[in-house]
Amino acid sequence: MVRRGWTRHVAGVVDVALVFLALAIVAVAGQHAAATASNVPGGWRLPVFLILLPFGLTYTSLLSARSRLTRTRFELAHPPGNYSPTDQRILLSVQKSWSYERLLFRAALGKVGLHAQIYGLVTTLTLGLTYLICFPLPKPTADGYTMVPLVAVAAASAATVSFAIHFGRIVVRLASQDFNARMYSWATRSMLLSLCATVVAAMFLTPKAGSGAPLVQWFDRAVLLGATVAALGDQVLEFVVAKAASLFGIAVRNPAGAADLEQIAGLTQDDVARLAEEGIESTHGLAYVPTARLFFSTNHSLQRLVDWQDQALLLQWVGSARAKSLADRLMVRGAIDLWGTVVALDAAPDDARRIALAQALGMDESQVSSIVKLVEHDQVVRRLHAHYVSTAWVNPGTEPVPVLNVTLMNGVGPEDLERIVANALVQRPGLTEADEARVRAVVEQALQSAADSRPGLFARPEFGQVMTECLRDALAQQPPSAPVDLEALARVLQESVRKAPTEVPPTRS
Repeated sequence: MVRRGWTRHVAGVVDVALVFLALAIVAVAGQHAAATASNVPGGWRLPVFLILLPFGLTYTSLLSARSRLTRTRFELAHPPGNYSPTDQRILLSVQKSWSYERLLFRAALGKVGLHAQIYGLVTTLTLGLTYLICFPLPKPTADGYTMVPLVAVAAASAATVSFAIHFGRIVVRLASQDFNARMYSWATRSMLLSLCATVVAAMFLTPKAGSGAPLVQWFDRAVLLGATVAALGDQVLEFVVAKAASLFGIAVRNPAGAADLEQIAGLTQDDVARLAEEGIESTHGLAYVPTARLFFSTNHSLQRLVDWQDQALLLQWVGSARAKSLADRLMVRGAIDLWGTVVALDAAPDDARRIALAQALGMDESQVSSIVKLVEHDQVVRRLHAHYVSTAWVNPGTEPVPVLNVTLMNGVGPEDLERIVANALVQRPGLTEADEARVRAVVEQALQSAADSRPGLFARPEFGQVMTECLRDALAQQPPSAPVDLEALARVLQESVRKAPTEVPPTRS
């Protein structure tokens, strides 16, 4: 997805503004450190370096993320075969969902820079403000130091530890080709929650002046408190909220999503946390989220994601107890297995297997017949099966996209592609078979480009007519007697498709 001109300029201005804001924070802290260099450990250069370090590391990780390969170049190839009209509609739906989710993912990648700079800026701002509060150290009173610098020390410790933990995770995810804007925004959220919990805990735990407590010794405790809260993360804030709610008699909502997802085989705690980052916190959300969205947003294989969704969909259908009974009695592990069993029963009724299915589900045979009809015509499991038997592969750009990738969309089949090329080549007689094959490859690439960049145009029934007109116009710009310039043809054809109106004009007579 290409940004519009004004949004691209606004995004660039925001990026530059965030950089200058971080530098302004460092400049203020540096001026303050230079004025009080005699009272600052390590002089003024060390504090300035430490304050600027989080923003610099985050910006470096952003440059690394932008230079890495994303999954936007992955195509979905279905196995060849003679598909029924129902299967063609399912594959059409799968391909449209694949193209749509890829467009959304490309748009989300454009926001990575903004969220990364916000994350680094929040850390730099926190360290800069706490440094201005703490140094130079105020003179202690008869009862010790006041509470404000101690709370600032705890906040600085929490920000440092939280940044170290989440930046380490970001580096690992960058190495695993698993990065997006949520990665930085999730880290920013965790840091802000840790800072809030640290400030609240420090205000309650810090001894008050005049209480006789040794406030001078509390600096070490402040550092330890901030580090502990940052290491525990959101759990501390949840604990504080639960205690405050119980104090005021307010009921706290306890989501059971994590426990719900633990029923999925092969799903670890890290995977549960990663799915929560994508907004999936239950088996219901996992079962019905588009498979293409999970594929583009994570680094897991397509088949592994489908396996998780397969199990989640079965749990949504029959529940955990019946799902376990199906696995023990019929070796049915997921919804796809149950769908295959149902299709086999419908094609060749087997009384013994039907009775076993009824016993596993805890139903009589009349109820099983209605369940069989519902499962057999369920669209979700059929789309999952289409993803499971398909292959995700990277198109290096040097070979044409397979016809099957685009021909199952909107009924543009191989015969339609041949008709488009044949109708357009009427004005260029005398081409060899090799030249016609190259032109056909150019048209295939233009079809895939239209599917990605012009989904509204691609979804119209007159799309074949539009492609024929665009190819004729592109060939008309070629010299009649000279060989076909494929590079120029591809460039002009894609430009014509890009400018083609969504409302298709009547066919030329």
